[in-house]
Amino acid sequence: MTGTLHRQWARVRSGTLVVACSDGRLQDATDAFLAEELGLTEYDRLYVPGGGGALAASGRDFIRAQQ
Repeated sequence: MTGTLHRQWARVRSGTLVVACSDGRLQDATDAFLAEELGLTEYDRLYVPGGGGALAASGRDFIRAQQ
């Protein structure tokens, strides 16, 4: 990974959690969007299949397990 910032661990957390799709093709674009459009550069990440939608009850949860 080129251009990755290396920072020393800090006890103070950012206070922002980003839930995003675990598809590696989207991670750079997500990071760029958060930095350029929202000004977020310090955040914790939770990458899950389906992103935030995977955490929302849709009434089709029984189907998700099979997919």
